[in-house]
Amino acid sequence: MDPKLLQQALAGAGGSTSTSSEKAALVEAVASGKGRIDYSQGIARAVGLGALPPPSTARSRAQDTLLARDAARADALQTLTMALQQVRVHGESRVSSYTNTSNSGVRLKLAEVVKGAEILEEKLLPEAGIFRVIVQVRLIGAGSVSEAIGVPIGTKTATEQDKPRESFTPGTAAPPGVAFTGLIVDCRGLGLKSSPCPKLWSESDEEVFGTISVSDEFLQDQGIVAYPRTLDEARSASRIGARPLILRALHCHDVTLNEPVISRADVQRIQEANGESKFLERCAVVFLVDP
Repeated sequence: MDPKLLQQALAGAGGSTSTSSEKAALVEAVASGKGRIDYSQGIARAVGLGALPPPSTARSRAQDTLLARDAARADALQTLTMALQQVRVHGESRVSSYTNTSNSGVRLKLAEVVKGAEILEEKLLPEAGIFRVIVQVRLIGAGSVSEAIGVPIGTKTATEQDKPRESFTPGTAAPPGVAFTGLIVDCRGLGLKSSPCPKLWSESDEEVFGTISVSDEFLQDQGIVAYPRTLDEARSASRIGARPLILRALHCHDVTLNEPVISRADVQRIQEANGESKFLERCAVVFLVDP
């Protein structure tokens, strides 16, 4: 689908755009921005799109609309299936860990959850020639993802609860004596927009940063990244320390302009510096954007 049409179709979709309420919640974007996992509300949501077929004398416009709606429903359920694989169960464990086993019963139960998804919206977007469907399932409770996999979502094991706070957890200061204390990604001129769940990508389409567990309080108070509008403001951000690594983004990865892309060489620089400082794990990252 044309990226401009996709962006137009996603605009205003309750499951695909950031809202002020999302900024105060732990929300993760998945499935190329067409899925949202909201842990604070305990829901997973997905958007499906179906293009109207070219006009034909063999079909009425109403039939064309029904075909587009059916395609959008199928796309929404497929996107939801993909999104649910990324749901965090506890720590770094995700639903995919439970469906990638030989236990076919879990996959069948999860498929039933997807099949019974609540339809939040069915809407024709005539300007874009697209039909949009938004579906939703619950993460916990009866008929939920948690029930399907047989494991409570969001719980921690006793070992995790007793684990002492590491020096590289989100919000902590850089270790003494490191070469780089944080990361500034210069995104000026790219039209980058802020997001409650941003990611940083490589040229080879590999995630460099973004999938990380943070508390609701940390997300609300500081966010996964900060968005300063001048270099001086970026340098003075307390989260990145006195010696930040400064890199230039090449372009934006997604159609919603929330995710910058950096070069392979810069990915290597980040990996080398992060091995010492752990600034990615500490969320000591800022995206410098246009004023």
